[in-house]
Amino acid sequence: MNKHLLRENSGFTLIEVIIAMALTTLLVGFAFGIYLFGENYFVRWQRRMRAEDQIQIAAQAISSALYHAHNVLPIKPHAITVESRHGRSRTFWLHHHRLMADSLDMMSIDVPVVDFQCRSNADSSIRDSSPSNQSTKAITTVTFVLSASIQGDTLAIERAVHLRMQSYWDPIKN
Repeated sequence: MNKHLLRENSGFTLIEVIIAMALTTLLVGFAFGIYLFGENYFVRWQRRMRAEDQIQIAAQAISSALYHAHNVLPIKPHAITVESRHGRSRTFWLHHHRLMADSLDMMSIDVPVVDFQCRSNADSSIRDSSPSNQSTKAITTVTFVLSASIQGDTLAIERAVHLRMQSYWDPIKN
């Protein structure tokens, strides 16, 4: 009778349980790996988008300052100085891979700025009437390139701003 009871006990053998646990562990590990990859990708994407936003905001701030400037002082290769109508000057420049506005860092998150190149175009038919500018040609267009390193890639933004200084438009009005 004992042999008969042992044969009727249905269940899993130890080998079957170990194989089932191994397969379950592999499936859970695979699913967790996919989850970690997706989360890591999403976090990197968020950082990149925040960095690109910071670069765009900085480029827009420089463009806006140039557009509304009363005067632009002679441009250096890595710096732009603009004067407002109220006589306040503001300098945008590159310092140790940080884009600065006067002495303040323009980036709220850590985005290394690789390069900041500035150049200007001058129109000889328009004379600059501001006393602070020694040149006889008025700067009419300022172009700058802002390059930043984002997770191993380089993002470059180039902007050309046509200045709207009142002294440049006076000859056209007359």
